[in-house]
Amino acid sequence: MTVDGKEILAGNAKLMNREHIAFEQKSVVGTLIHVAIDKKYGGYIVISDEVKEDSASAIQKLKALGIKKTVMLTGDAKSVGEAVGRQLGLDEIHAELLPDQKVDEIEKLDQQKTAKEKLVLSEMVLTILLY
Repeated sequence: MTVDGKEILAGNAKLMNREHIAFEQKSVVGTLIHVAIDKKYGGYIVISDEVKEDSASAIQKLKALGIKKTVMLTGDAKSVGEAVGRQLGLDEIHAELLPDQKVDEIEKLDQQKTAKEKLVLSEMVLTILLY
């Protein structure tokens, strides 16, 4: 994109590397959007979701009801997924997944479950899709 005659690039580390733009790797909880102006690094923006107040207690209630394993499938960076997973008390986190990879992971989880557990998984997926 061009703004006032200057080329603006905004994207991930892969974009900066592809365009041969030097930048400093940062370790943050969130998604980093690097910005370059005329092929010179300008800085970065961090985008992150805020975990809802009652999410951790909802996970604990599920566990109290007998849910033995809680799993999060996310497209977020591994560091973000792990931070959220720890905050929520999740048992397993699969991060940096594309939508089709999430489907693959759900199918793998589905193959590991008994009929009763599959019903719970199906209802949870349906509930998630509805909201």
